Amino acid sequence: MLGNVRLSGGSTLHLRAGTYNLNSFVLTGNSNVIVDSGPVVFNLDGDDVATVVDLTGGTTTNLSFDPTRFQINYRGSGNIMLNGGTAASALVYAPRAALSLSGGANFYGSLLGASVTISGGTRVHYDRKLDRTFYSVGNPMLSAFTWRKY
Repeated sequence: MLGNVRLSGGSTLHLRAGTYNLNSFVLTGNSNVIVDSGPVVFNLDGDDVATVVDLTGGTTTNLSFDPTRFQINYRGSGNIMLNGGTAASALVYAPRAALSLSGGANFYGSLLGASVTISGGTRVHYDRKLDRTFYSVGNPMLSAFTWRKY
């Protein structure tokens, strides 16, 4: 477990494929996270912190635009604050957490939280390929019905 990770002062962190077990992850002072190869998986505990992930103080870059290459998993009920950007692409699975997304730019991927708040004109682009090639949480649901025979 890496504990609480905090980047500040314009620092840049390059991540390679792997699973990173963290307590919290925070970007401040225009810091950067660049996903060089993936998948990069953050498994977060969030013990004794109100905001488990705060990416609003910097930039997260996933140039592949493949959200499966950067994944955030969190089991708790704290806050996760994300930022849209020119190459912000990720899967966020935090079914008990409050997610907020700001920054006024694009976010590519999937967000699952107890609540999701989007502000500042940020746009979320869901990759429909995730339904077929990755995973889906929950039971399948009937989405269409017809009496016609084929």
